[in-house]
Amino acid sequence: MVAAQAGLIAVAGRLTETYVSIDCPIRSLTGLQCPGCGSTRCLSAIGGGDIVGGFRHNPLLSLLLAISVGVGVVGVASPGLVKSLIEVYQRRRASVALLSVLAISLFTVGRNLTL
Repeated sequence: MVAAQAGLIAVAGRLTETYVSIDCPIRSLTGLQCPGCGSTRCLSAIGGGDIVGGFRHNPLLSLLLAISVGVGVVGVASPGLVKSLIEVYQRRRASVALLSVLAISLFTVGRNLTL
């Protein structure tokens, strides 16, 4: 499973590097970076093995990819732990959603303050 995740990330990175070149409409209109700005370059860098470069392009996406791979590793090593984490998430969906929106909002404000 972890190998499949890593393979998908590498393929996505190569495909974005080769076939995708999209300017962010939010940045084009406002001059501000949205939470997804740099995602294509991030995937391309990580797909090419440049983890640090990927983090520089979009730290949020890099963190989410690392968490995804980490959950995959834990899922292989301890499926029961992942199952219990999913159960906790299902009981606290509203709190998780609120914290996610807050984290994405803070990330967006922070990255635009440092322009």
